[in-house]
Amino acid sequence: MTALAAMLTTACQVEPPPLPSSWAQTSSRLRLPGELANRDQLRAEIDRAQKKWMKERPVQYELTVVRGYDNPGTFVSLVRGMNVLRSRGGYSPNGRDRAPSLRSVEGLFYEAQKATMFPANEVEITFDERFGYPNRVRIDPRKGNGDHEGTLIASIKVVWP
Repeated sequence: MTALAAMLTTACQVEPPPLPSSWAQTSSRLRLPGELANRDQLRAEIDRAQKKWMKERPVQYELTVVRGYDNPGTFVSLVRGMNVLRSRGGYSPNGRDRAPSLRSVEGLFYEAQKATMFPANEVEITFDERFGYPNRVRIDPRKGNGDHEGTLIASIKVVWP
């Protein structure tokens, strides 16, 4: 019984899935508690990163997104410009698409901006240094309630510069 309790306690402390070593990237990190002034600063950082993405983005890329907490699976999409050419993953057992916004970098920016709109204990967004896209978005809605923390981890592979 004690072993079962320990196992359940460990399972409730959800950590985001680790990034494969092939995804290692340099990035800048902005970690802010949920105060209004900090949210304005975070929104400004997202805008700056989005401008960098629009300038530096590759013509075609493969986007991989892993979503923690209620993970419906890894999303892998091939994107040209702003069009998703093909995508797999992220479907519930009934075949319903769980998070179409995670299929392009523009969708990742939408998720990052959405994270700044609602009260949260902490929002942490990490941006890729080369292209500026959000490669990690972590939202902790309530202090001390780790089982509801949501994390998105993203990586792109340039297919066509």
